Amino acid sequence: MGLELARRAWRDVVRIARSAVGVWIRMIVFGSGLFLAGCALPASGPSAKAFSAHAEELVPPTIAVVEVSSQTLLSQKARPAMSLAARFGAASQAAGLRLAPGDVVTLSLWEAPPGTLFSTSIITGQSVSNTSTISIPAQSVEADGTIGVPFAGRIQVVGETPAAVEAKISRALQGKAVQPQALVSVVRSSVNAVTVTGEVAGGSRVPLSSGGERVLDAIAAAGGLRAPVHESVVELTRGHTAARVRFQRLLGTPSENLYLKPGDTLAVVREPETFSVLGATGRNDELTFEATKMSMSQALAKAGGPRTRALTQPASSCFASSRLLWPQNSCRRIRHSSSPA
Repeated sequence: MGLELARRAWRDVVRIARSAVGVWIRMIVFGSGLFLAGCALPASGPSAKAFSAHAEELVPPTIAVVEVSSQTLLSQKARPAMSLAARFGAASQAAGLRLAPGDVVTLSLWEAPPGTLFSTSIITGQSVSNTSTISIPAQSVEADGTIGVPFAGRIQVVGETPAAVEAKISRALQGKAVQPQALVSVVRSSVNAVTVTGEVAGGSRVPLSSGGERVLDAIAAAGGLRAPVHESVVELTRGHTAARVRFQRLLGTPSENLYLKPGDTLAVVREPETFSVLGATGRNDELTFEATKMSMSQALAKAGGPRTRALTQPASSCFASSRLLWPQNSCRRIRHSSSPA
């Protein structure tokens, strides 16, 4: 009886041992499978042979694959650049200020001797001189579009230039003063101004003078740029129309420096140009241009350079995607080149 119990106990021990060994073996096999699956591609990407074999299958019909070289990059010069002049036209002179309700103006009136309508006597020691001039204190253009002129009544001025208002006042004083003359000066105008905002030192409303202000004048009056020149974009909104230009092009192309009109809005936006680096490089990231132009070798150096193992491959390639170069084609092949990226 004791021997039979011993045999049963031994068989139980052997069965348990076999089960434990089986579990360990299955765990080892499963772990090895995972390890081998994870190491199936010990490289930074597909080989040149694998890419060539499946290139036609992997590239959708809407994506063009081109060889990037100096010749293909030169074709980008044919692309129209962002432009203000192309959208609004390049005016050779300012449109001129037009008076509007709420504008504050001053008037000065003269008449020729021996006119006495505007004459005042000034006694200095023993000399007496008569001056036929008068200065009217500053006044606002009323809601009905008129201003008051002594001996001429209310004069309609809305929509007129200061020179046109001067002629109106002179005609209204004919027969009351001797060869009357008038001078109209705009002290303050809430309408004849432009708004400058965005990446400038001090966003504000910039008043327009009769001589006219250009885009760069308004930006300078607002304190200048806060962002680097090569990262800044200027957006001009006029009515329901907007256009943009890179600040560097604005500096280098005089025709882009347009005359501004009342009510225009200028917004300076910081938009750094970037490029993405992926694959067998020391750093996979989206990097910014630190200058206007950058060669392919400079771009690779900024990304940490190619990995040592990639350099030893017999057919290493570089694939680039850049909205700055080809916004409608998102894939292309780049071989040995030092052309600007």
